[in-house]
Amino acid sequence: MNAPLNNFNQLCNSVRERAAQDIKESRPDNQLVKWQKLLTAIVETELAMHRVRSSLSLLKTIPSKETLDIFSMSEGAWIDYQYATWSFWMCSLLDKEIELVSQVSQKLIKPNNPQYREIERPLLGSLVSQKDKVGKIRHPLAHKGKGGVIEAVINTDLWKNFIILASPIDFNQIFASLVPYHMRWLYFLNQVSNAALAEMERVCGELNQRIDWDNI
Repeated sequence: MNAPLNNFNQLCNSVRERAAQDIKESRPDNQLVKWQKLLTAIVETELAMHRVRSSLSLLKTIPSKETLDIFSMSEGAWIDYQYATWSFWMCSLLDKEIELVSQVSQKLIKPNNPQYREIERPLLGSLVSQKDKVGKIRHPLAHKGKGGVIEAVINTDLWKNFIILASPIDFNQIFASLVPYHMRWLYFLNQVSNAALAEMERVCGELNQRIDWDNI
């Protein structure tokens, strides 16, 4: 996940600098309330971004067998877990980005532009579109229905054995089948992550151009 984030960083740094200036020049309690939601949206977006990067790093670097044995995990189980972790935090990141755009629009664009909704709507729409794409990966894993390991169970005799013989499903067999697809998954998730960050970067660039800092 190596998409450049110059516009995002510019936006966040500008908000922090202005908030610090306002808090320093007037009553801190009043100004903190004014900036609190926007600053919180920035921190939550940065945290989710960090967690997405961490999940991709952990998916890329599979521990040695000795280390996996300590946690009673197989190589396939590690891949499955990190894949599910990425899907959760990637959706969370897009949620946080959407909230950040909403806060910027309300706090920094609306005061000087009555047409702020016309600016906000397409930007939010593009991020929602990205979230929908990630949702097609995550929702089958997180909600009722097929997805990942569950789909694999249904397509094997393990499901029949579970129903007919009431025997526990051996998930290690399923996890082992994931190992050959490890690098393909990693490449795909990196592509999806970079596409989402590139869109966020484009949106932040648009926001930077719309904010009239001289009149905030």
